[in-house]
Formats: sequence, structure tokens, C-alpha cells
Amino acid sequence: MLGHSASFAHIHAINLTQSKNLVLKRIGYLMCSLFFDKNSDLLIMLVATILKDLTNGDVHEIVICLTSLGNIMNSTIAESITEHVVKLLSHTTDLVRKKAVLVLQKIKQETGTAIPEYKEKMKKGLCDREPSVMSASLNLYLEEVS
Repeated sequence: MLGHSASFAHIHAINLTQSKNLVLKRIGYLMCSLFFDKNSDLLIMLVATILKDLTNGDVHEIVICLTSLGNIMNSTIAESITEHVVKLLSHTTDLVRKKAVLVLQKIKQETGTAIPEYKEKMKKGLCDREPSVMSASLNLYLEEVS
């Protein structure tokens, strides 16, 4: 933003994440990842929207949400979304499974706590039929081993 304050737009970014229009939703998540850091108090307002998007049946909304979670993840968000992300590891779409593995890696880095049945989930990811899911799981498995 060239050094200028954009605090007036923070609430608008959060409101855009709740839009039904996918383009506006994506812009809202992008704005949130640009405006907020991990310590921002306004990220708490996003938790309900993130949970709604992760449990939504629309693949595009799930992917948009998972993509932005890498940038805006903090310990509060990580604790509230872990079980929903774990459920997405068995999604029918390979892109959702890959993004879920990457978000699990970010959750593990952020919280440092054990994820239930973590190793079994990573082994399942390593044996996935899609190479992109396998490679994402391999990175996570290598991080766990080393």
C-alpha cells in the first residue's frame, strides 16, 4: 500500500470473505492475507467464515479458504479448524486433499501440538493416487522425520 494506512478497509475485507460471489470472496481473503498479520485481533472475526467455507460443499470455496489459511494462520484459528481440515483429507477432489495436507503442515508448525492419528494420515497421503497429494505429504513426512 506504498506505506499508507489502509485500516479503513480492514472491516470491508472481512465482509468480502462472507460474499456468495466467488470473485469477491477471493478478493476478501487476499485482502485479509495482505492486511493482517498473525497477531491481528481482527482475525478472530474470520473464524466463523473459515469454518463455514471449509464445511461448504462447493470445491471452489474450500480451495479459496485453504489457500488463504497459509498466510493468515494463527494459533486460535489453527485450534478451531484442525478437525475440519483433517476431514478434508478424504475429499474426492485431489486439489482439496493437497491443500488440506499443506494446511495441516502449517497447523503443525503454528501450534506444535500433536494432531490426532497424524502419522496414519500422512501415510494415507503418501499412498494417494494423485502425485500432487503424494508430494505435499512427502514434504510433511520429511519434516516430521527430521
